[in-house]
Amino acid sequence: MNKFFFIILFQIITIIAQPLDTSVSYLANYIISDDFVSIKSSIDDLSAVDSLYKVSLNYHKGNTAEALLTVTFAALAFYELPIQVPIIGLKINLPLVKVDRILFERKIDALPKYLFFDSPQNKFGDMDKIAHFFGSAYFSNTVTIFKLSKFMGIFVEFFEAAFKVDGFLDYRDMKVNNLGELFGLALREKPDLMPSQVLKLYNLFYYRQTN
Repeated sequence: MNKFFFIILFQIITIIAQPLDTSVSYLANYIISDDFVSIKSSIDDLSAVDSLYKVSLNYHKGNTAEALLTVTFAALAFYELPIQVPIIGLKINLPLVKVDRILFERKIDALPKYLFFDSPQNKFGDMDKIAHFFGSAYFSNTVTIFKLSKFMGIFVEFFEAAFKVDGFLDYRDMKVNNLGELFGLALREKPDLMPSQVLKLYNLFYYRQTN
């Protein structure tokens, strides 16, 4: 990989992220609010994901694409994107949106974690699946040519594996990417659809593969 690749990657992230600083901070403050914590504790984590989307949609005055993108960045578990280039071992930290570091840490602790029946029962759970879902939804909702949303979902998985962001290819992530793509497409015809209505289909993937 040459320097040109990383310059382009850095520029893409910078262009996308800069206008989101304010909206992501707004949503991060909601994630640590008593109202959000109450939804998680009194109902469930999928309902909390719905509320994230609703608040973002309201903030953006009904603009679906901006709402999806804001939730994507607000749900990221990385303050910076740490990557290690294969072969040469070069380590690079790519900055994402600018959110107060303390707010970021509190937001991570408060994100919904137990979205599915097989979510890991640890402090991280499936919090990373939120960004996968909404990121895929954003691309499928806004871009149709050459199935770019599906390509981006697969690209992210192989990028993470090759550049050691997580260290391995996660097929559960790819299932969630597919659900996100479905959600983004469905929003064009049914704008009142909620994320949980699609995320609940995750169980069908499991039972279809095991039966």
